[in-house]
Amino acid sequence: YNEYTKRLSSTIQLSTTYHKSNDDLLKGLQVDSKKGFGIICLDEKGAMYTSTEFSSAMYHWMEEYGSRLVFVIGAAEGLPAEIKQYQYQYNNQYSGGGEGKKGKGNGSGNGSGSGGIFNRSPIFMSLSKMTFTHPWARTILVEQIYRASEIHKGSGYHKD
Repeated sequence: YNEYTKRLSSTIQLSTTYHKSNDDLLKGLQVDSKKGFGIICLDEKGAMYTSTEFSSAMYHWMEEYGSRLVFVIGAAEGLPAEIKQYQYQYNNQYSGGGEGKKGKGNGSGNGSGSGGIFNRSPIFMSLSKMTFTHPWARTILVEQIYRASEIHKGSGYHKD
């Protein structure tokens, strides 16, 4: 994790926030959503991407959300039900066109007037069909963010 964070430091600023409870997580996400940040929730039922697809999607999201993205790794039990309720709506809204295509939408399904947590529905993505511990999921995610930035730059880091 630290190695990729260091490599990214000149192009992408990363920070990690740990929440002690689901309530703290939900409050934090509500604040981030009101600020207009893009919320990307990692979930086994989320859209799956190749590294190249993820690079395209990530830079699309960065443009759409003003370069402010929040990636959410749930607790040991997964994401709270208050977040997962948006997944059904999101998957239905963006279910056309293959696994990697779903997450490119803007997730604007629930609207700000509904009293929900989010101003716009979060994006759901999966790192794999397998389950990882939190430290591994975080490391894999940060490596993929680094890889996405290198793909975007056109460096030789990623091999197709």
